[in-house]
Amino acid sequence: MQLVEQIKDNLDILTALQKYTTADLSKLRGKKGNILCPFHHEKTGSFLVDTINNTWHCFGSCATGGDVITLYAFSNGISNKDSIKLLASDLGLKQENKKLSKKVKIDFIKKKTEKEALNFIELDIDRTYNELCSIRNIMKNLIDKTDNIEELEEISNIIDDELYASYLLDCLLNCYSREDYLKSYVEAKEMVKVWQLVLKTEI
Repeated sequence: MQLVEQIKDNLDILTALQKYTTADLSKLRGKKGNILCPFHHEKTGSFLVDTINNTWHCFGSCATGGDVITLYAFSNGISNKDSIKLLASDLGLKQENKKLSKKVKIDFIKKKTEKEALNFIELDIDRTYNELCSIRNIMKNLIDKTDNIEELEEISNIIDDELYASYLLDCLLNCYSREDYLKSYVEAKEMVKVWQLVLKTEI
């Protein structure tokens, strides 16, 4: 198909990843290598980027791959057929009077909005994690400065909070259940909010 070839000629895999996904390409070395998959949470990169053949493949839970067209389709939850039409439109390529249906347009906008919301949540989770790390360090310093049993009893609530903060941080790093992961995020965010207020009052 001529339009498919035009898309591939005008869009390389790196540009597609940067433009249409949240992929972090900073650790990609050479013309072929693995990065963290932009489509699922992982700690070890299972997402192969091949700039020679302009292809991608996730060897993790996605277990799929392809070219720039399938990348765009998978990223937005649409068919390859609709991916071709949308990419051609985005790249300013001429299409032979092929129009997207109203339903496809509505579905695409909905999925794009959901994806943007998820991206915002992921960024907020990272921010919350870093803020809780800082607060836990403050807790540790307060505990370490305590000299005797009487003082330890007075700050028992801080000791409890420090233990729970450590637990939440561990969950955010190691939870494989999405439900537990989001639950830990919500509780970590609440702890950060409470402690930021406490520290602000103390200053």
